[in-house]
Parts: sequence; C-alpha cells; structure tokens
Amino acid sequence: LPDWVEKEPPLYPGDDFYISAFYNLSSCRHFGDGIPDPIPWDKAILYADRAGLDEGNTQTFVYVLREMDAGYMKWYGRKQEAKKPKALKGKKFHGRF
Repeated sequence: LPDWVEKEPPLYPGDDFYISAFYNLSSCRHFGDGIPDPIPWDKAILYADRAGLDEGNTQTFVYVLREMDAGYMKWYGRKQEAKKPKALKGKKFHGRF
C-alpha cells in the first residue's frame, strides 16, 4: 500500500457527510483560466438547508467546508506550480501547462 494510506487520519462518525458534501459541491465551482474558484457560499448554504441543518450546524458546516476548500486550493496551487517549466516557477501565470 502507498505511504499515504498508512498516514491517512481515521474517519469519525459524521466525516462522511462532510466528504460527500465537499465532493458534491466541488462540481459547483467555476474554473477561470484553468484555476478553480472556491466553492460558492450560496451553494454551501443551499446544501446545508437541503440536508436539514439548523442555523448552528449550518455555520459549522460552512466553516468546515471552507477549511476543506482552502486545503484543496493550496494542493491545487502546488500541483500547478510543479507542472510549470523551471524558468517560470514562482511566477504568476494563468495559462495551462
């Protein structure tokens, strides 16, 4: 098995809800010049409403989703940076490689 499988944190009850929501809501994000935008706030609120979350749980849901999205955005940025030719590393460029 790959190393990341052994290093993966354990899942706790309820984690599957957040993972599923993140996966589903990721389809709502826009890509400008091949760069993903964050998951839209209104889509997260609508998802929480449809899931039957109350106001307090909706706030927690949006906070957790935003943290997951921030992690995804950092990962995506590093992935794109690694694809750049050596001469362009560290420079802003919105094209595809």
